Amino acid sequence: MKFNKILSYAACVALTFGMLVGCEDDSINENQTSKDLVSFVNQPAAIDVPQGETITVEAKVYAGHTSNSDRVISLQAITTTEANQTITTADADEYSFPATVTIPAGSKEGTFQVTITDVDLGYTGKTVVIGMVAEPGIDIATSYATTTDGFEVIGDRLVLTVKRECLYNQFSVEISTDDYGSETTWELYDANLNIIAEGGPYDDEAGSGETRLMCLEDGSYTFVVYDAYGDGMYDGTNQGYYRLNLIGDGGATTVVAEGGSFASYEVVEFTLPVQ
Repeated sequence: MKFNKILSYAACVALTFGMLVGCEDDSINENQTSKDLVSFVNQPAAIDVPQGETITVEAKVYAGHTSNSDRVISLQAITTTEANQTITTADADEYSFPATVTIPAGSKEGTFQVTITDVDLGYTGKTVVIGMVAEPGIDIATSYATTTDGFEVIGDRLVLTVKRECLYNQFSVEISTDDYGSETTWELYDANLNIIAEGGPYDDEAGSGETRLMCLEDGSYTFVVYDAYGDGMYDGTNQGYYRLNLIGDGGATTVVAEGGSFASYEVVEFTLPVQ
């Protein structure tokens, strides 16, 4: 049953990296005296790309010690799964970076440019995973550690989260089902009752569902959640739920509405920004 039928009868950088000054983790310590030790440094913040545009950000590699000669490190995109590690999910036309990065003689760091294009990044975002290629004379730090200044050393892989920049209200629809997720669907309507997003059905397993990220302009919206069986999101044992969130700066969330106890459907009207 669609909401309009119900009505008819119920009227977003720049990357900045810290200086690697020495690792405390035991797995790294044994290599610390090696002048050939190299590593990426973690960058946890997501990179926002204006819709349809291309940006370039700077990334760095660091060495444990200086060397009298240039060190050239080969780079590659990680696109296949190994030991459940994160892989690149961005399409090939959405990112680029050079095949190598050089740490000049007498220096501990080398820089390279990563170009990101919003072709279809979406507001949920994708990942670009860059790996170092093991070569003679390059001792790649493959273990996770923490430097004395608190920077995270992540070894031979750099994971970048890239997403379309939101200039309006960052918003999410969060769904967690009961045992019968195939009964759950939902729709989101704008002020003119046009469907702008919809989801479900989901797997028949408690806790299945999704968190859908969106970018919504100021205005009025209507969220409708359905249960095909007519008992809401509670199967008698497991209580499912929906939650509508406004996401602020730094990822802080304000719950706009939530629930899960209803019969065949529930209608939630709200306005953004939240007053």
